[in-house]
Amino acid sequence: MEELDPAWRGWSDAQETAAFDEWCLARSDIAAFHHLTARWSTKAIDKMLAAINQSPGTGDEPDPIDILFSQLHNVMPHDYDWMLRSATVKDSVTAFEVYLESAAAEVLHQHDLEWAVRADRSVNWGDLKSFYTRLGVDVDTEEVRRVRDLRHTLVHRRGALRTEDDRKQFHTRDGLIVDLDLDYVKQSTSVLTEVVQAAEQAVVPYVFTSRREPSLSHANKVRPRVRGRTGQ
Repeated sequence: MEELDPAWRGWSDAQETAAFDEWCLARSDIAAFHHLTARWSTKAIDKMLAAINQSPGTGDEPDPIDILFSQLHNVMPHDYDWMLRSATVKDSVTAFEVYLESAAAEVLHQHDLEWAVRADRSVNWGDLKSFYTRLGVDVDTEEVRRVRDLRHTLVHRRGALRTEDDRKQFHTRDGLIVDLDLDYVKQSTSVLTEVVQAAEQAVVPYVFTSRREPSLSHANKVRPRVRGRTGQ
């Protein structure tokens, strides 16, 4: 996964939202999960295949690749890689959305406001988009929509492409399922990183200075903050 470049920061390390710190940790966890799992699985599969090839044969046993397929519980290595990359994309989008909601909540807190949603529910994407528009940030760019559409396809269809529009949108090679090569995954996570950086630059002044945006009190799904509230 791509590294986070600290050069974009325009403030000291002390001036980062708690939401940003959590996003950095999540992003690091996801990158480590992807890197280590890919390395361990490749090493294990190579070892299994080497053992199969070194086993004395009788002449009528299945081909080595068929034996490997059976030992991998009918999951081929390229399928395993696809599922790993799918998990990486899905969790990256989740971390992205969690950041946006949490960072917005920090801004609202400084305005004596809060999200008007139940504690066990997430803020609607349209409301989040509208909130950041008031701060001058577009969190729903064309590229973000593509990545979120990708996550939707992976979650609800396991990557299956049903229409010609689907195939054009995701530039697939085989026309049946989203082609999750590593470059595509990196590009998708980079898109989310850029938007998080832009959002963080916009929200920090509202969290760490006296700067206020009066129009936030009129934002969708926002209400006056009830001090001491522990649940909804």
